[in-house]
Amino acid sequence: MDKPLPFIIEKGKEIMLQKLESNIETKDLNQLINILLEEVKNCKGFCDSLKDKEHFDQVFAELKEIAEEIGQNYINKKIKDEKENKERQENEKYNELKAKVEEHEKKIIQLQQECCRGRRTCFPRPNYNGCSIVDALKSIGAESSYNYRAAIASRNGITGYVGSPDQNTYMLNLLKNGNLLRP
Repeated sequence: MDKPLPFIIEKGKEIMLQKLESNIETKDLNQLINILLEEVKNCKGFCDSLKDKEHFDQVFAELKEIAEEIGQNYINKKIKDEKENKERQENEKYNELKAKVEEHEKKIIQLQQECCRGRRTCFPRPNYNGCSIVDALKSIGAESSYNYRAAIASRNGITGYVGSPDQNTYMLNLLKNGNLLRP
């Protein structure tokens, strides 16, 4: 044989790696192995360098093992890249939605401020620094029962009021800014 066997195997590996650069659209390992080995077989002059069937079978047995390894690495990378791309797209969508929600909340506050100007439709700002809507309402002499808070929540665009910390904090922030509408 003119060329040493390791050189021929390395050349076969190089041919397979070049084929992978063309972005093969498969996640099936067996199909990918066959594509890679076919690429080597079809490479002009490669098979001609293997003078007899014994060398041919030996080289392609080794190349099949190499194709399995690089094929599995290729598929794993492709799956990882697709997962990262999907996560990036989901994060972008989440950030878009979050920005829209924040913009919507700002518009609500702005509308409430416009609505409250010059009229007595909003509660007065309390001189209160705590974190309880009940205590804040009491500090301005307003009723603070659950039913009254539910009515306040409804008037301020909170549906399904259950007295959750998020709902109460939202109303407290509106009250502290002078933007909590009376029911």
